[in-house]
Amino acid sequence: ELYTDVERIVSAFECHDRQLILLLLEHSPAEAGRMLGIPRSTVHDRILRLRQRFVEAGFVSNGGRQ
Repeated sequence: ELYTDVERIVSAFECHDRQLILLLLEHSPAEAGRMLGIPRSTVHDRILRLRQRFVEAGFVSNGGRQ
């Protein structure tokens, strides 16, 4: 069930965000940035935005409680 929920949410993201999410499953933000050709600071900015979208979809961030 969780996999289906995550897949549904990820499919709603734009292509470049989906690509980053998939890379972050297996690589560090620095590695993902190098692979995508974007600065690490940009990766972290996008992670913050992506994390907010996951929270809005009902997923709690690592430090959150629900």
